Amino acid sequence: MPGPNLEPVAGANLEPVERSSSGPVERSSPEPAERSSDSDEEIPGVILRQDDFSAGLEPFLLLPGDGLILVRGLDPQSDPIDQTGLEILYADREAHARLGEGLSAAIGGALLPFWPALAEAIQQHAPAVTHQGPRDLWLPWQDTSLLVRLFHTDDGVGVGLLAVEDGFAGPDLLHAQRGMEAMVRQRVELFERLLHAVGDVVLVTTAEPFAAPGPVILYANAALLSQTGYSYREVLGRSPRMFQGAETDAKVLAGMRKALESWRSFNAELFNYRKDGSTYWVDIAISPLRDASGWFTHWVSVQRDVTSRHHNLERLHNQAYQDPLTALPNRRSLGNHLQTAIDRLHGGSAQAVVMFCDLNRFKEVNDTYGHTIGDRLLVAITKRLQDALRPNDVLVRFAGDEFVVLLEHCGSRQQALSMAHRLQEQVGQPLQIDGTVLKPCISIGIAMSSDPLTAAADLLHRADLAMYHAKRQEGGSVAFYDPSLEG
Repeated sequence: MPGPNLEPVAGANLEPVERSSSGPVERSSPEPAERSSDSDEEIPGVILRQDDFSAGLEPFLLLPGDGLILVRGLDPQSDPIDQTGLEILYADREAHARLGEGLSAAIGGALLPFWPALAEAIQQHAPAVTHQGPRDLWLPWQDTSLLVRLFHTDDGVGVGLLAVEDGFAGPDLLHAQRGMEAMVRQRVELFERLLHAVGDVVLVTTAEPFAAPGPVILYANAALLSQTGYSYREVLGRSPRMFQGAETDAKVLAGMRKALESWRSFNAELFNYRKDGSTYWVDIAISPLRDASGWFTHWVSVQRDVTSRHHNLERLHNQAYQDPLTALPNRRSLGNHLQTAIDRLHGGSAQAVVMFCDLNRFKEVNDTYGHTIGDRLLVAITKRLQDALRPNDVLVRFAGDEFVVLLEHCGSRQQALSMAHRLQEQVGQPLQIDGTVLKPCISIGIAMSSDPLTAAADLLHRADLAMYHAKRQEGGSVAFYDPSLEG
């Protein structure tokens, strides 16, 4: 499937390296200060930069036009690394162009028979690549040499094909192209600074593979690092799935994968995780990149942090559906809870059970001791009701001194009555507030239904009628709904 094939970009200077047909020879990256547009060591079409440890950035891992191979089975803990376990997982279009038709047949098989020098290089440099970052080497390939970049990935090792020996024809060729290279380099550096100045995250990944670990990150701007807490080295070569976690919406991820496998753009809001485990929301837009022939080469992702907007929406939702005094769901949210309970009915033994609870003589408490004591009493009653209920039961503050309880998994009148008495007992314990001793008491009306066609409003109305019937009895009574209570 497609691989990188964008326009070539600027050159940079490299220190000379020896090339050997017997195996890899490592090259050392120059210090940043040695990168000069006037150097005779400039190489067209290649940018190689040493890590900027002060900023934690290395602008590009691979460049447009570089070939890419992914190798599975890298185990830095194995000493020595088993070369026969290195399997060619994926190769892009440029890798096939550089290495020939034999690469297609080698994919899915061992790396060693296809390219012994590369297998040897991985064996030799795997620990350094894993712990220190990308490494650039000259490797013999057939009758020429290739400059390759090894980097660690989630699934093993990535191999970037940076240049062939023919591209290093000597100072005469470089001198003729110096003016053009300087101009292109300036444009690339400007583009680079622009991306790092953008507040939104910009990610570029390989086009494939779609199977685990998925496309791997080839480029990330500074915004990603500040947003996630990772260093550039920690994200290079890894799948963007590293930012997802247990609470990331699986349906959104499934929609994303379906779009990507169809080579379509995708936009959604996603719940992500930072390096320290904290979470954030991003508005993510992913688009495929094509080369001049229409071949898909990369994915580019632009992500905007929308955590504050989600927090504001959550706050507004809480204001609309949560009681500010007790933090319980409020009357406005009750209809949804009731309908959910009714929707679970399927004509079996389960019943939707609603308890309407009223705190007796609450007005007297307000009138005698003031609204501050009254509010504290309501908070205390809320805590006692919550302690008496089971984890899946729902408690709602309906209004003033009225609460509604929705019981889950209640199959009989006796079970409902037992829970009502438990609530009364829990609430009725003496309570001291600012030296004032109160003995709360609640009246409870119960309505039950096993009919999934019951209207939520009707069930609540029946419980309300039963509660007023209980209040007319001696204080602290429990009453079940009966049709005779109507009218």
